[in-house]
Amino acid sequence: MPEEARAWATAAALARAFRDGRYDATVTSRSMVPLLRPGDVVVLTAGGRRRWGDVALAVVGGRAVTHRLVGRRAGAWLLKGDRGDRLEGPVPAALVLGRAVAVVKANGRRVALTGLRGRAAAAVLAAVSRAETLVAAASGGTAPPWARALSYAAMRAACAAMGT
Repeated sequence: MPEEARAWATAAALARAFRDGRYDATVTSRSMVPLLRPGDVVVLTAGGRRRWGDVALAVVGGRAVTHRLVGRRAGAWLLKGDRGDRLEGPVPAALVLGRAVAVVKANGRRVALTGLRGRAAAAVLAAVSRAETLVAAASGGTAPPWARALSYAAMRAACAAMGT
């Protein structure tokens, strides 16, 4: 199946999974550490406006990912896992299916990703994540260790401010 057809088939399956406009996704990778860790459950809503900095469920390359919205290009979104140094996309807005509103940590604690604290932390996390991508591009494709360490420290501070 061609990649575009696979992406739309995946999107259709996920859209059906949103019951009453909500979908709970269990984190399986470390791509969004420190905010999301394997075993955490991300609470996603289908409605609402997507904004820069949001964590969103999208279909990229035929697979579902829960990554941060870090930019726009020609009406489509650019996404990035907080721990990666590579942008994904552009992803058509129709393939950005849900926005994270909360995370239930593996220990059962629920952390809101909305409200003033959540939006402020999202802005910091998105800016740091995007800056790491720019440093990586300027460094030949991979962020140097000092940039990754600085990025991770800033992300941990933002997550601590959110209570995660």
